[in-house]
Amino acid sequence: MAATGKLPGLNGLRAVACLSILMFHVALLARETNGENQLLFIKAHFGLAVPLFFGVSAFSLMYSTRIYSDRPNWIKTFLTKRFFRIAPLFYIMLALSILLKFNGPMTDRYEIFLNILFGYNLVPGYEGSLVPAGWTLGVEMIFYVTFPIIFILVTRLRTAIIFGLLTTLFSAAAVVAYDEEAQILAGMPPNWSLASNLCYFGIGVLAYFIWRALEGTEYRLIGGITLACLMAVVIAGLSTQPFLPAQKILNTLTVGLAVVGAAWLPIWPLSSRIASFIGERSFSIYLLHPLAIRYLHPLYRFFADQLPSQWIYAVAVLATMLIVIAAATVTYAFIERPGMALGEILNRRRLIGSPTAPLPRSQLELSKTS
Repeated sequence: MAATGKLPGLNGLRAVACLSILMFHVALLARETNGENQLLFIKAHFGLAVPLFFGVSAFSLMYSTRIYSDRPNWIKTFLTKRFFRIAPLFYIMLALSILLKFNGPMTDRYEIFLNILFGYNLVPGYEGSLVPAGWTLGVEMIFYVTFPIIFILVTRLRTAIIFGLLTTLFSAAAVVAYDEEAQILAGMPPNWSLASNLCYFGIGVLAYFIWRALEGTEYRLIGGITLACLMAVVIAGLSTQPFLPAQKILNTLTVGLAVVGAAWLPIWPLSSRIASFIGERSFSIYLLHPLAIRYLHPLYRFFADQLPSQWIYAVAVLATMLIVIAAATVTYAFIERPGMALGEILNRRRLIGSPTAPLPRSQLELSKTS
């Protein structure tokens, strides 16, 4: 595939990730939909969809940034693109969280300040964000700031392997530190820090270089079977491995295999139009679904009263998906896309010197998905 073309499998993977997180939170937060010991598999494993987002993000940034990395002020271009991709919807959700008192009747002004600056993940006790599920954006924003350095230093498969190994070992060590309540990391939930999640960005960078090495090779069928077998072995290991650092390493391998597979061998469900549609709106789906779950409890209770127990969760998830995807379609059209367009206008003025001069079509297309 051409260096400037789309990779439909990655959007499909975003769709899988956002819908898996929705299913995870319905199982975890909507107690009306399941018994105390039901849905244990979903509660135990579907949270891995968040690391999957991180891996796809790192891969996509490596892929899309190369288009304009030879231009003057490309780092400013990159940071502008990332800010206007994330900030508009996040700030609206932040305002809603404060107005609707998601976090209690009183909101700490210092916490509001940290959320506006996306610096909350750096301060123990505030890393969760005022926006429900917004902790991930604190991690992402820190990665965005450091990404230009990574992009400059990691330029080939060999350095990517080293980077992937180092970040994986670092995150595994961080898990041990949290587990032992080390003072240097005390006070921050282990799954919410950049230290614990750096491995997924590292494996995403490595996945990009592996994909570049594999792209154009002939043995796609054998490669696909091999990837599927490796994925099965790793997932089987996840279900039987109680040692936290080993779980972290297996999680990282799962994310890496999934990202490489989606980019190199995008099977039909991942490359379908519906997967692409949902994937493009995955950021809105991710930020909107906690709000939907919070206010859909009366509907969940209605399902619990009217439906057989084995159907309650499935119907609740389907209803939540339909409502959230409909809302996400609106926020994507009227908040996300205008935000991205504003970022492109600012970059156009900087790079070309004219607010009306067109950018290359490939860059405009990639800005919608990266």
